Amino acid sequence: MPTLAVSRDVLDLIEYVEGDTIKDKLIGLVTADLARRLRECKRDIDDFELKYRMTFAEFAEAWEGDEIPNKWSHQVERDYMIWEGLEAEKRKWLAESKGGRKMDRIYQINREEFGSKGDRIYEKIKPLLEPEHEGGIVAIEVESGDYFLGETVIKAGQKAKEKYPDKVFYFVRIGYPAVHVFR
Repeated sequence: MPTLAVSRDVLDLIEYVEGDTIKDKLIGLVTADLARRLRECKRDIDDFELKYRMTFAEFAEAWEGDEIPNKWSHQVERDYMIWEGLEAEKRKWLAESKGGRKMDRIYQINREEFGSKGDRIYEKIKPLLEPEHEGGIVAIEVESGDYFLGETVIKAGQKAKEKYPDKVFYFVRIGYPAVHVFR
């Protein structure tokens, strides 16, 4: 079993947490944090459900049936991606809170490092993608270097999520400096 070194000031603070042992106290802290994350996630999902007056499952079905007005607009496409991510995050926090998965799956992303890795990988694969796929989207899994092509961010992201359901992806519009342009 791994050993955790804790400074005296942190140990003093842990004394205020409910629980009989340090392990019980840490489990309580982690459980409370998971509950907080789940509440935040549910709140954000509720905002999308109010905005679109439907659940994500209904929205995704309407999306596939071309029933969403302006579905290819930046805002609607962005809402789809964020909402889909929130639904995955909710499932993740529910599984974590039920002890279904190991805590080591929770990680934070260093945005600069993530972007730098994505840029380096794209520069390597750029000659393979241009000009045949110019204007399309590539989703890059920065740890493996695997990439997935699609006509839209949604389609490339869906392909990427099939292989890496718990990963975050770096997106590039092939042959362009940005995925979206604001006008």
